[in-house]
Amino acid sequence: MFFFNNKKMMINSLFVLIITMLSLSCHKNPTKNEDNEESPFWNHYSFSNPIHNYTRVGFTTEDKLITAVNGGVMIFTDMKSEPEFISIPKMEVSESTYKPELAKDFVAFAGEIQQGEYYPDTIYFASYVNNANNTVSIKTSDIDEQFEGYVFTDYAYWGKPSFGRFNDQNRFIVFIKDTVSYAKYYPILIDLGFHTNGVPQIINMNYIEIPELNDSMQFKAILDAIVYNETYVVSLNEQDASRSFLITIYMDNSFDIVNRPLGYNIRRFYEYKKYLLAHIGNLSINYTQDCKNWNFLCNLNPPLDYSIEIEHYIFTYLHSQPYCFELDFDGSGNMYKLPMDNLEGKKIFTIHKFKDDVILTTDDGIFYQSYEKVINNKTLQQNQNQNEQDKDFILGGEKK
Repeated sequence: MFFFNNKKMMINSLFVLIITMLSLSCHKNPTKNEDNEESPFWNHYSFSNPIHNYTRVGFTTEDKLITAVNGGVMIFTDMKSEPEFISIPKMEVSESTYKPELAKDFVAFAGEIQQGEYYPDTIYFASYVNNANNTVSIKTSDIDEQFEGYVFTDYAYWGKPSFGRFNDQNRFIVFIKDTVSYAKYYPILIDLGFHTNGVPQIINMNYIEIPELNDSMQFKAILDAIVYNETYVVSLNEQDASRSFLITIYMDNSFDIVNRPLGYNIRRFYEYKKYLLAHIGNLSINYTQDCKNWNFLCNLNPPLDYSIEIEHYIFTYLHSQPYCFELDFDGSGNMYKLPMDNLEGKKIFTIHKFKDDVILTTDDGIFYQSYEKVINNKTLQQNQNQNEQDKDFILGGEKK
């Protein structure tokens, strides 16, 4: 009996050993592919339906990554699981459409553009947290009958065109303009909420009359807009650049307006270390905390098409090449190149930190890698110390 049990134990041990060896032999090094070559630096998520790979914009909460795709939004809870697709009728996302705007509860997107026009007269709002199949829309004539024939205007003078900005309280700001002179502008403030059945609704809608935006027959263009400290900050100029306005609109619908506060057009806004940064026409970046008192930070060429603060870095890109900066407010700092492996030829749209990963939304799906690995693999491109006079950063330039 003892011999039988001992023999059985030996057979079981041998079986476990064989299974263990087979398991080890089948385990793949995650940094290698089947040809024993290094895997690409960036992990790539490609959607099963190719039309969804054009991930035009992204948005993150503590536990979700939301991306706008053609026909709706994709919601990721992590990068190892399949996302949930929320269908949103009438929402088109492509190279020829305006960029949707995402917020914590809603997505806003432009309606169909009428033949012969460049801008839409309708904007749609849908929620991806309840029933997104129900959308609410507004036409310019819904705001006030005097705006019949007006259109919603975009922020397309620099960078990629988009409509409006959300704050974190589901308030949306967008500008409308007349289609005769293209000189009369009105900011529209839209507060969104939900019916008891979860369907989106417009709770309140107001327009603001700003005399300086209606006293000229010169064509105007919005250069950029940002939500900063719960205020909307907008840069707008006239065609001959004789006037470039900085407009701050507050939660109570009051506003301040200043003409050429920095002597040049403000092309782009960024936010960094709780400061508002303005990239102006002479390519210098200036910073403020009150939109009134400005200080020079550094020069940067070209203006960033997109930027986001992640940890203590500014992340951005030029073409297919991602970068990050770390800056001090004496103008010193470092510019780094990030790995470009398997991003060649892709259009990067937005960059985010989602949980422990850096996320790139592109025209070919989503690329991601751990934040720690991204930072550990950055390459110094330029360095500026506080004693240097020029403080020039050139995106794509050589290391100094």
